[in-house]
Amino acid sequence: MNKMVDIKTKGLKELDRELGALSHRLQVQGANAMNRSGANVILRAARKKCPVETGNLKKSLTVVQMKSAKTGSAVHWVTHTTGRGVKNDGWYAHIVEFGNIHGPYDIPKRGRATKKLMSGKEGTFGRRIESKTWRAKPYMRPAFYENEEKAIDMMAENLGKFLERKKMTGDEGGD
Repeated sequence: MNKMVDIKTKGLKELDRELGALSHRLQVQGANAMNRSGANVILRAARKKCPVETGNLKKSLTVVQMKSAKTGSAVHWVTHTTGRGVKNDGWYAHIVEFGNIHGPYDIPKRGRATKKLMSGKEGTFGRRIESKTWRAKPYMRPAFYENEEKAIDMMAENLGKFLERKKMTGDEGGD
């Protein structure tokens, strides 16, 4: 479940004015640093709330950044690392967060389509598999909702620190 959140802050007119006086490059750097700091607050909260059986799910939590080629700005989100060759693969995070369906499911008899899908598992074709029912143990959503104000405060604080650093170094950059 991907959910984008737009955050608009009120009462930070001074920060906004100072950010507007910087070059585009520095505005993007400041926004990226600010976004990452907010995502890190949510990341720490999600790690605290994450149910632990093996610890793999907790270790797979990370902040991911995707940059826009046109504007240079970035989007940050808290997610799990997944895929081939990943040491801590959190592919099953959605099952923990939302639970799973009830009851058994069938694996179809051997055929062309299932041959690729189930290669190497000779004994499972055409059988009924009993599925264990997992209750939902939400941790990502509560981590976000309980810490969104803290994340916004951290973002504002880090943007202020960024602007102070740029003032002190005199790097207000021109485009």
